[in-house]
Amino acid sequence: MFQEEIKTDDRTSSMTPMLLIAAICLTIVGTAVYVLHEARKGMSDAEAKSAVTAMLEQRGPAVVHFRTGLVTPSTTEKPNDPHYQLLERAEIITMEKRDNKVQVTLTENGAKLLDTIAGTTHTRNSDGTEEYSVPLGTREVVAVTGVNVASPSSATIHYTWKWRPTAMGDVFDLAGNYASGLNVWDRAALAKQGADLFHESAIEDEYNATSGWQLARN
Repeated sequence: MFQEEIKTDDRTSSMTPMLLIAAICLTIVGTAVYVLHEARKGMSDAEAKSAVTAMLEQRGPAVVHFRTGLVTPSTTEKPNDPHYQLLERAEIITMEKRDNKVQVTLTENGAKLLDTIAGTTHTRNSDGTEEYSVPLGTREVVAVTGVNVASPSSATIHYTWKWRPTAMGDVFDLAGNYASGLNVWDRAALAKQGADLFHESAIEDEYNATSGWQLARN
């Protein structure tokens, strides 16, 4: 009797690792089948567009910064830089040199323009100057041109997008009238300040989506 119980325990002990191995194999196979199934399901254009739109919104708008008041040229603020020239050309500001400083004044038309642009911020600095941050444009999806799904949580989305410029973006369009006549160095400096080809045709790009879109499906 006792020997039979020992034999039963031995058989049970020997089966336990086999059952564990079988369970692991089933888990691996099940996961592989799930991944293959989800990859074959693909990603709809609506899901792809939603993922790209969320990414572009997270990037935020292109923004230009400038100050008004008696501005002292420094490494961080240079009223003689090209973006101030564009603002003056567009009659948004006026500039007058005063010794080693520059008096920058927001014009009446400039103030009205800023009031029409959503997202414009205005703060007063400790030196008495006032600082403005003005959106130039936001990116918007035009079309999804292709989707390659690698796994349930990874996909490469090919899409086109274009700018939706604000009224200030029209001023800072590198192909616009206000930027005409500027040399290559000034144009490069403007690009660092947010200027771009805001009225260019749709631009091709791609986005590696690694999360989020699958949650929307489920």
